[in-house]
Amino acid sequence: MTFTASIVAATLGERPYKYFESVPSTMDAAREWLLEGALSGSMVIADQQTAGRGRMGRVWVAPDRCALAMSVVMRVKVHWLSQVAMLGGLVVADALVKIGVSDVRLKWPNDVLIGRRKVAGILAESEWDGSNLRGAILGIGVNFAGDFATSELNAQAVSITSALGHEPDPAAFFAHLIAAYDARTSQLGTPALFETWRSKLWTIGQKVRVESSPPVDGIAEDVSPLGALMVRSVDGRLHTVMAADVKVWPVEGTT
Repeated sequence: MTFTASIVAATLGERPYKYFESVPSTMDAAREWLLEGALSGSMVIADQQTAGRGRMGRVWVAPDRCALAMSVVMRVKVHWLSQVAMLGGLVVADALVKIGVSDVRLKWPNDVLIGRRKVAGILAESEWDGSNLRGAILGIGVNFAGDFATSELNAQAVSITSALGHEPDPAAFFAHLIAAYDARTSQLGTPALFETWRSKLWTIGQKVRVESSPPVDGIAEDVSPLGALMVRSVDGRLHTVMAADVKVWPVEGTT
């Protein structure tokens, strides 16, 4: 076990939270709790997920008991929704830097990278009652330990332990993560949070392929305040991409 009940309790104290050694999905558990009336900031943490999911319903894959899975109930205003996933990426990036990880990057729309390999994924979902927003759920999945070297994911995924060359203290990382969440949440809904997220996006300025129908090849020029990726295609047109898979090919002279 990596993120034990005692580690979580020591950091969260009196905050409302639920801890599971193993759970199918922290997102599903958080959604159920949200509908039951959970307070904003209530957290669901698991040392293992058996049916974790990512964006577009994909399966979240991580070695058993080597990852942190966390979902947070957030009672937010409708016009803040676009910043929930932005906040999640910044929170993980802040915590990684605090424990000495270098070359931390954000990849549009919801990945945290070390170099060019994914160390964490962010998922933001919302719950509605007709046209009334009941709340949002921020999901964070972090590859903490484990080694992808013998996995087919080796070229795409990395753990914090592999990046550092040793396993850091999980209690320290979790404490930094929660501190970063508190600090960034105070910025939610402000231009400052968007501008910070935008400044850390490695995707901007890179050659990309948007996996749409048909695919769009071009340069990622910028992002909109709502988080859309602005891609200038080879024919000169500017495309606004709200949701899609994007492959990145670094331009010459970058890594």
